[in-house]
Amino acid sequence: KDQAVSKALDNYQLAPDSIRHALMVMRFAWSHSSDALIEPALSIGENMLATNEVAEYEGPLVQGIARLCNRMVDDDEAVERLERVVTFGRHAQNTFVVVGGVFYDKGQSARAYEYLHEGLEVHPSSSTIIFQIVGILAGNSREDEALMLLETHAHKKVEDVEYFALIGHIYANSGRSESAVKALRKALQIDPNHASALADMAM
Repeated sequence: KDQAVSKALDNYQLAPDSIRHALMVMRFAWSHSSDALIEPALSIGENMLATNEVAEYEGPLVQGIARLCNRMVDDDEAVERLERVVTFGRHAQNTFVVVGGVFYDKGQSARAYEYLHEGLEVHPSSSTIIFQIVGILAGNSREDEALMLLETHAHKKVEDVEYFALIGHIYANSGRSESAVKALRKALQIDPNHASALADMAM
């Protein structure tokens, strides 16, 4: 990994206008065990985002910056730097998912909820965004709102194991065992080895 990072940095120095090389440096820095690479990679990503004129690269750049911010020790600085770039890349569903997750990981539950709701307006049928919002609501003891959001937005197709597993999980953790068992049975009929559904059913 050290050699890979070194080569990626060399490539970037040779082609500092290359978004592909910038993304490679950011990816290697994020996955490397050393925190010393976080700041240089973040600066590269921020500079590239500021000068980038190709809309399709905004999402990957913001996602890379968000992942690097998640590695930062100083949560306040990480959130501040993340706030500088959240106006970019909003056409990509993954941008909302990654950035929302980092806000949540950094203790900004309300900001994560707000940002993900913006994502839901852009991608109203995204079960990934819906499930993330539901997780935040449930984690803040707002189970009824979480269930209502699931029932309103999420796809209830017979094969949607994640829907039934998540709704069963919320019921289980809010003490509604009978409703939990019904949902979890449906999940386990679809996927008998679904780990969280099995754990919730056992509970």
